[in-house]
Amino acid sequence: MIALILAIVAVLLGVLPLFLAKRTTAGSVLGVIGYWALWFGYYGAMPSLVWPLGGAVGGAVVVLWIIAAVIEFAGNYDSYGRKSMGDVKRLPIAFAVLGIVGFLGYTVLSSWGAFRAHDYARLIGEVEKREWTQDVQPKDPRHVRLVPEELAFYLATKQLGEAAGAVGSQFEVSKNHMTLQMIKGELWYVVPLDFKSFSTWQTAKVSPGFVMVHGEDPKHPVTVKTGERFAYMPGAYFGSNLERHIWASNLATGITDYSFEIDEQGKAWWVVTTFKPTIGFGGEIVTGVITVDPGTGETVVYPKDKTPAFIERVTPREYMWSTTWT
Repeated sequence: MIALILAIVAVLLGVLPLFLAKRTTAGSVLGVIGYWALWFGYYGAMPSLVWPLGGAVGGAVVVLWIIAAVIEFAGNYDSYGRKSMGDVKRLPIAFAVLGIVGFLGYTVLSSWGAFRAHDYARLIGEVEKREWTQDVQPKDPRHVRLVPEELAFYLATKQLGEAAGAVGSQFEVSKNHMTLQMIKGELWYVVPLDFKSFSTWQTAKVSPGFVMVHGEDPKHPVTVKTGERFAYMPGAYFGSNLERHIWASNLATGITDYSFEIDEQGKAWWVVTTFKPTIGFGGEIVTGVITVDPGTGETVVYPKDKTPAFIERVTPREYMWSTTWT
């Protein structure tokens, strides 16, 4: 439904120049084709409205204005290929020029580092001189990570293949969703069981659980937790797809970095970082997190300063790196 509404809004604005120029047939044809193209595109790409000028929606309007101008030019050739410029309506061309100049001009002036260098520099915040020993304490040798991520992923995959029933044939684990976290004082890698394919999702509908690999002891038994009913997963489809489910209810929020975390009671959550651009199309800053119950799909938005205690990853590594070196 969200993709449908976005497509309608973009198309209505996009074909406006042709209708104002009384090119109703051309406007209707462009509207129908543009609607279906944008509906499929928005449904698949799930664009956010957090970006200036409507992001992908505003960009689509400009593209439609350009197509409208091309149609206006192309429609003024006779059967012999001769152009009659006297019949060309200037309105579609004016819209196209205005859209290109306005969109590109705003993007360059509002986002390019050559114009906004000081704003990008301020993203790092106030630099405070501190003593290393005050902020960094000696690590407890009993809780040092001795299992690298590659080994943890191998152990999780191996144990999944040996699991009882058809779990290993229907579900898989992904390194992209493996999270290292502290659970009851110990380091654990946690990775959800996701659907292997569309046919698996159609058959099973829900994921049975997740895999836990001890991060401190390579010889610790790997645990495959089953008995859950996780419907909202990255490998699910349509309304049950995790990203699409969050996008539908947080259209004007920037969303990135999906992590799977376990709270102190052993309940699983999807944790997603929210952000917003502060310098045109750049200068993204983290604003908080969204937690999603993978079973019911219930979402809760938390500002950054009220993040639940069990959540260990809020700011993605890429954001810290880009903010430091921009």
